[in-house]
Amino acid sequence: RMEQDGAVEILAGPDPGTRNRKVYRITSAGHRLLRNWLEQPPAPPAIRDELLLKLSCGNEADREVHIRHLKQARDATLKELQEFVQLEITYLAEYRSAPDLPYWLITLRAGRSSREARVRWCDESIATLKAL
Repeated sequence: RMEQDGAVEILAGPDPGTRNRKVYRITSAGHRLLRNWLEQPPAPPAIRDELLLKLSCGNEADREVHIRHLKQARDATLKELQEFVQLEITYLAEYRSAPDLPYWLITLRAGRSSREARVRWCDESIATLKAL
């Protein structure tokens, strides 16, 4: 669709022996569309968290089931957190002079902060349920 709108153009077609990979470049029209989109206020984030829904129905399941779900969520979130930390290290090492680096770091740190908060919340929730 972006190609049809003139926002991008194909630089190269698929290489022999590779999947149907195409390389695109943003056009001047694409830059205008991007700037217009960036100036629009962002939509509020959608909150859909199945773990929260299940926890809100707490007494319908055994407490240990909820604790198991929280531990699984904690482990998965720790893995994501490690990925954010590694990305930040990579960006700082490889893109030190990139003009957009501060913006990339802001974005990464938002992801990192939200994962840190979720790990703390999982720990607190597990402790609460164990104390019941």
